[in-house]
Amino acid sequence: MCRSKKTVAGSLILIGALALTGCWKPSEKDDPNNGKTEREATASFHVVSVTGEVVTPRSEGTVWKIPVQKEIFVYACLTDRKANSEIRGHKFTVEFRENGTRQTGLVTNEKGCFRWKEVLPYNYLAVRPTYIEYTRRVFGEGVHVGFRDVRLAIYPWAGDRNDKYPSVVFLRTGQVSETQLVSQEMAQQALEGRLGGKKAQLWVSDVSPLITLRDESDEKLRVEADQILGRKDARGAIKSNESGALLELLLSMRPKIRLEGLDGNPSFVELKAGQFHVWVQLLANNAGENRESKILLTPSLIPGLGRVIDSKLETMVKMGLTRRITRGRLELALKVVPVGLGVDLKPFEAVYVLGDITRMLGSQRPQLKPEVYEREDEFDYSSYIASSDNFNELKERHEARNFDPFIYETANVMFAGVRPGETATVRTVEYKVRTCVRDALSGERVQHQKFQVFDEETGQELLYKSANGKSISPMTDQEGCLIWTSGMTHKYYKPEEFYFPRFRIVHPRYKDSKKDGYVKELVMNPWDAMFRTFGFDRIEFTQDFIDSIKRRTKIPSRFFIPRFSYHAIRFRYEIDRYMELEVKKQILLNLRPEVLRYSGIIGGRKVTEPLRDGIWLMKVAIQKDYLDPADKGNFLMPGRNARGQYTTVLKQGRNVTPKHFVTVVRKLVRVNGGEINTPVEFSVQDLRLMRIRSQFLVQLEPVDEQMLQMANILAKDGRQRLAEYEKEKALSDDERREWIAKNRARMEEVITKLKEDLANRKTGLIDVDRLANLPIEAIDQFDLTEGMTKQMAEALVMNDFTISDAAPVVTLDKLVEKDSGLERRTFVGPVIFLSNAYGDDMRPTDNLDEDRCEVSDCDEFKTREIEGRKFRNTYDTSKYFGSVAHLSRKQVDDLFEDYKFERDEYRKLMPAVSSIANFAALYNFNFVSLGNEKLTKVNW
Repeated sequence: MCRSKKTVAGSLILIGALALTGCWKPSEKDDPNNGKTEREATASFHVVSVTGEVVTPRSEGTVWKIPVQKEIFVYACLTDRKANSEIRGHKFTVEFRENGTRQTGLVTNEKGCFRWKEVLPYNYLAVRPTYIEYTRRVFGEGVHVGFRDVRLAIYPWAGDRNDKYPSVVFLRTGQVSETQLVSQEMAQQALEGRLGGKKAQLWVSDVSPLITLRDESDEKLRVEADQILGRKDARGAIKSNESGALLELLLSMRPKIRLEGLDGNPSFVELKAGQFHVWVQLLANNAGENRESKILLTPSLIPGLGRVIDSKLETMVKMGLTRRITRGRLELALKVVPVGLGVDLKPFEAVYVLGDITRMLGSQRPQLKPEVYEREDEFDYSSYIASSDNFNELKERHEARNFDPFIYETANVMFAGVRPGETATVRTVEYKVRTCVRDALSGERVQHQKFQVFDEETGQELLYKSANGKSISPMTDQEGCLIWTSGMTHKYYKPEEFYFPRFRIVHPRYKDSKKDGYVKELVMNPWDAMFRTFGFDRIEFTQDFIDSIKRRTKIPSRFFIPRFSYHAIRFRYEIDRYMELEVKKQILLNLRPEVLRYSGIIGGRKVTEPLRDGIWLMKVAIQKDYLDPADKGNFLMPGRNARGQYTTVLKQGRNVTPKHFVTVVRKLVRVNGGEINTPVEFSVQDLRLMRIRSQFLVQLEPVDEQMLQMANILAKDGRQRLAEYEKEKALSDDERREWIAKNRARMEEVITKLKEDLANRKTGLIDVDRLANLPIEAIDQFDLTEGMTKQMAEALVMNDFTISDAAPVVTLDKLVEKDSGLERRTFVGPVIFLSNAYGDDMRPTDNLDEDRCEVSDCDEFKTREIEGRKFRNTYDTSKYFGSVAHLSRKQVDDLFEDYKFERDEYRKLMPAVSSIANFAALYNFNFVSLGNEKLTKVNW
């Protein structure tokens, strides 16, 4: 049999193609999404350009006037993917990929651009500035769908230094050197200024000393000189007959900070404000007969504290001069340390030559000693002072002085974490405090010495366990810094405010009582976990700023539910004893509740965030007021209600009654990942209501999760008791119901009493240690066991709400948390319950404007047209025609009473309605009762 060449060739091509498919891998060109996610590949828009604009950061309220965060507006311009034209007047959402937060409702302008704000806490004095890579996901809302991931390089130090680098670079179109860019993983280190391990260097210029001799002829001046010089007799009383002089040194200078630009070139930033400790010593060099001595002339120096005013630092230092030196060269050793800066900065240390010792008094023109800048290692003030011939003698004398021998530098406060056991509304944040300690005479940091630290509020000493398990006091490290940790409990949804924890630091060598020592006061914002805005040393803030924060009228936090959606799960049908059909529809309800926190100290109105994960009390309802189409003769007209107020009233025909429908559900729900997904079942008897638009209402309020955890343990014990009781005795439904009701009342009493007795009055949290170690008398009083109290304590420490029961084991309203900072709030939106999948927007009922406006949509033009009319349009406010004005300031709780009333009326009415006599009368049948049953008049 013969085949054509064409057929054979075709077969060979087919075989070859099939063989090659087993060896070849699809190329990137074969990938329909080109390596992108499906949603990004199908996005209906392109991001064509991104630019940035720096907002000058505000820094009022602090001593230093140095910004702690940078605000940058980012502008993104978009085009339509198909039309290749600008997208104007469209909404977009930007998601911050590092934390999942979003900025929504961003509308493009006439150029197709919109903007969002980047808020970056940063170290203004970071030595090594750099671009930081961030990814922002842009979502389309409405017509435009999908998303685009936008890679940005953001330069938080833009505008701070002499360089002219842009604040934002679009990495798709712009180029940033690899040496000038760090990844998102390194962002925190870069923002904190920890890259490279370098510290910013303080520098001063235009140093000008003025030395004045004080006359001791005045008695007050003699006493002051004695105190400065430390002159005492054998009994410790101050003497005034020793030789010596009291000097005043007025020192002025201009402080600067040496930094680097993005290109690595040095730059100096002049300080406009701030305060400093200034150590200054006068020394006589080349003194003595052989001109080989270096003598410290001012042993009684107390470091001066000066402030920068108009870029000039001035400080007055008083010192005692105990030696009369007639030959040698006068030198001024200087050390300047910032106070309250909150950033680890290298102090300025130098020594200046003033000239001949005989010309000590008056104004001097000092010259920087060559030894400062010619030596290979850095000049050290403390070592230079210590090298004087009489230093050790003077140091011993200094240690016997009255003032504190230590200076505690500005504390650095850092967020350390959140303690386990937090609830949805209350948490305890842990933080680390680091303050460096300097010797008051030499200015040198004190290393490897123990200090006692006491919490001023509780009086407790902060002790730590060593490697061998012993409790020890904290010790300064190799850098001369003292570190301790503490915690602070706060109610998360209360308006933000400052807390002021105080710690007393005592050196055991000098003081042995916790009443002595130095008090370090902090300023804390426990809501803010950012590294530069979480906590400060008290000296970093002016009192005026602190007072202004306290005086602010703060807006309370409020729930916000922008929309809801659901999917039907199943239907159930029940026919009751009166032959009425009731349809029960169960849906899976989805909510993404948020919280509006408009009293942020740092964020202001921008502190809007998803509701914290946890267990909450949710109440939902479907409500409808309507006129039955089967009724005739209904119409609306102006009139007065029972209180005499003008309103819209229904003029009813004969046998006509307006209909009111409400169905409600009350349950505990979990918020996981900021979302609520929970089954809800509603009951409907009039099936027509499922087809018409009704009102869907949702109310949320916080519950005390600690009380719920204890109730669950008690409920578990109650179920075991009931099971054991039923083994002994068969219980009817009524008996079982009665037993459960009594057990519920007992549980409510126990958890209420435990909360009252064991909760901290300030924080509202139960003391777990006290609960775990309750005395036997208290355990017996509540009919508990030691095992149950241990279980409760363990449950509270963990508070794992994701697996704990959320069943209504006690009356749910008794679990509502009081004074949580978040009050109940109800939201309303339209719903057509017949739909098996539905979603719509919602509004809070406490600000429904149609209740207060002259027209339903508050339109100014319509309002002007009807101004002066006695009555509004009767359909505007009628609940029978879809208005929600009657729900203004209503809660779902208010509908529960309506629901109970209607159920009670139904139970009263239906026995009469369902009687045979009334059935016969309704359909004009003749009814003869053999049991003497009479017709009951029914009010329809």
